Amino acid sequence: MISKIFQLVFYIAIFQLSINAQRQNMNWVIGYNNISEPSIYGRVLLNFTQDTLSIIPTQGGHRFYMGFENASYSNKFGNLLFYFDGFNLGNKEHKIIDNGDTLNPGTYWDDYQGAFYPIANASCFLTIEGNQDLIYLIHKRKIWDSNLNLFYSDKLYYTLIATKENGGLGKVLTKNQVILEGNFVPSQMAVCKHANGKFWWIINHDYWNSIYYKVLLTDTGFVKFTPQAIGVSLIDRTDNGNLIISYDGKKLVRTSLKDHLQIMDFDRCTGEISNFNQYSIPDLDSFRTINSCFSPNSKYLYVISTTNIYQYDLESNDIEHSFIQVAKWDGFIYDKYFSTAYYDIQNAPDNKMYVSCISGNIYLHAINKPNERGLDCDFQHRAIELPVYNGIGLPNFANFDLGVEQGSICDSLTATNDFNSKLPFKIYPNPSDGILQIVNQNFNNNKSLEVHLIDISGNIVFKKSLLQYKKQWNFELNFLNRGLYFVQLYRDHKLVQSTKWVLN
Repeated sequence: MISKIFQLVFYIAIFQLSINAQRQNMNWVIGYNNISEPSIYGRVLLNFTQDTLSIIPTQGGHRFYMGFENASYSNKFGNLLFYFDGFNLGNKEHKIIDNGDTLNPGTYWDDYQGAFYPIANASCFLTIEGNQDLIYLIHKRKIWDSNLNLFYSDKLYYTLIATKENGGLGKVLTKNQVILEGNFVPSQMAVCKHANGKFWWIINHDYWNSIYYKVLLTDTGFVKFTPQAIGVSLIDRTDNGNLIISYDGKKLVRTSLKDHLQIMDFDRCTGEISNFNQYSIPDLDSFRTINSCFSPNSKYLYVISTTNIYQYDLESNDIEHSFIQVAKWDGFIYDKYFSTAYYDIQNAPDNKMYVSCISGNIYLHAINKPNERGLDCDFQHRAIELPVYNGIGLPNFANFDLGVEQGSICDSLTATNDFNSKLPFKIYPNPSDGILQIVNQNFNNNKSLEVHLIDISGNIVFKKSLLQYKKQWNFELNFLNRGLYFVQLYRDHKLVQSTKWVLN
């Protein structure tokens, strides 16, 4: 009897884990044609809903160009809902969804129709927990500056999709809405869940300087944080590399052909980046591409160049020299012309990593055991043969599995009233008729303190330095418009608390 009860509890636990596990990455759209008959120039769905890879040909609909830019989103049951090729939004019927055309407008959109949108790792789908009926597509466009003779991203956009419209085929409510304007590296954008397990950090790297731009997607909109300068960086005109956060939310990694490998700590409570380290990657200067991906257990980092794949041990006392070469391209050329050297790398729901080829190709390489050290990770050349050409890139996904950070005091962003004695500051009354009072709750403020008030559009509407060693500060803010604001407290220019505040 006890044995049967144990088995029942075990199966319930496994079932619950499968329900809660990330399903948003269960479908990868590969290929770049919509022909009515099966062909090597067609399109397939890589489906992982049965915990193994199934390759499903698709036909008809719009001709999406799933190349460098590639993002997709499936619902909690693992059914494909939407995908994005840098130009247009597609739905499960492989048609452009209502009002989902002409995303990333500009010269590149006009000139690259009929080819691949020339940007990678620059889009992903996000949802706020508790509201799956609205999906945000975060995306960047690419522009060419003829005066400087270079390209970069000047705008970070969001496009909002209503999932239930048109019988579940979706409708874009608003598109190409600017979140940030600046000079961003096109291929470097990282996303990570906030420590409250609900909101999302969106981080971009400056093109000219080692500056990180941080935005928080909340249930009331986007909140812009003060940009942070850390480390060093050189201008990489090749638009290569990526910016990623580990699956446990603790490490931020940046790769580029100029700066090689940069590893930092990330605080998903405050958004602070710290402990900058830079390492050289062997023989990288002679290659054309670089990308990276964390192992699912966040212990290992895989860095791929055109012909090599290295595994770094992030728990080593000497990370730079912990690398093991786990793969070297064997020189195989498909159909006389198409190189199978390495380009992109992505984790899959079948607990494997897949590596795409540097040219249009029918093959994907695989790392069968990415959580294992060194050669035990079991790299396999041309592990998957596709019935269609893959357009170089692999889909980009956010990590929906990352939940609340246990023991964190950083959940104030979800609270309307803030009287938690564990927080550095008490902010009241909330709601307020115009008076804002801030009380220091035994927080060491022997360094500079500053308060920012930010509206729901992300604009700083009030900014004030706070006298050191005081315990309480009072402000009359009747001049502000009624509505929702974020009160942000900075100590020595570092964010220590952010709280919603309502002005009636």
